[in-house]
Amino acid sequence: MPECIYSDSKQKVYWKHEDGSKNWKTPFLEDDPYNPKTKEKSTGDLETWRKSCNLTKRKIHASMLSEDTNHLDVCCGRGGDIHKFKYSKVKTVIGIDISPSALEEAVCRSAKSGLKSRFFLLDLTKVNHPTQTIKKYKLSTISIMFAFHYFLKSKQTLLNFISYINGLNLSTGCKLYGITPDWQKIKQGMDREYCKIDFISKIPDNLNDSNCFGIAYKFWLRGLVESNDGTSGVLEYLVYFPVVEKIFEDYGWKCLSLEKIDNKDGNDDGIYLYYCFHRI
Repeated sequence: MPECIYSDSKQKVYWKHEDGSKNWKTPFLEDDPYNPKTKEKSTGDLETWRKSCNLTKRKIHASMLSEDTNHLDVCCGRGGDIHKFKYSKVKTVIGIDISPSALEEAVCRSAKSGLKSRFFLLDLTKVNHPTQTIKKYKLSTISIMFAFHYFLKSKQTLLNFISYINGLNLSTGCKLYGITPDWQKIKQGMDREYCKIDFISKIPDNLNDSNCFGIAYKFWLRGLVESNDGTSGVLEYLVYFPVVEKIFEDYGWKCLSLEKIDNKDGNDDGIYLYYCFHRI
């Protein structure tokens, strides 16, 4: 689990490995989920959508985070929520992501903001065990914004994620929250100039099935969620949320809230849900 670190003296980032070794080269990843070449500024409806999502995240973080606590940001990406965490005055933010290029940008953003943070390269869909480096932080909150659906490829990938989270140093009443697509809306698809949803798996008639995992679709959002070539989407997965809720409950988490996000400008067609789990 390499850690991405910002070097004040060299004004660049390096990677520190578990054995203590360091290197300045970005770890190789054949299919980086982020497209580092994309520099296009969002405009029009896409910019309205992006601002609406950021406003929603800001409100949710503000309502969930407390001062002087440690927060885990799963699938932290390029660090888009760093200033939201800074505003909430959390003590430390630990970021985890699968993309080296995204983490390097997140580390630079965090260093410039002055936020106390640590960032680790890790794929939580696979079997992992928390290291002592991570476990030394007692976590009060965990967020997964617009990324929870990546863990729904199979029941096992979801269990891998839950197992890792349960192995962390969680405070009493730790909350896990985030935003994810609404299974009732996303299956209807979407086709816009800046956003498309294309199902590549057949949607079963009965979604209320404990084995109903791996319903795949490609989600493309111009300049934000796209393949390396910039022309196609990234694989995401649809699962009936009550099935997810039951699995979490079996592993010590109770769902406190599951709410449709009311986007008043209507640009997201109400396709997102806010969820919050409480560690029992």
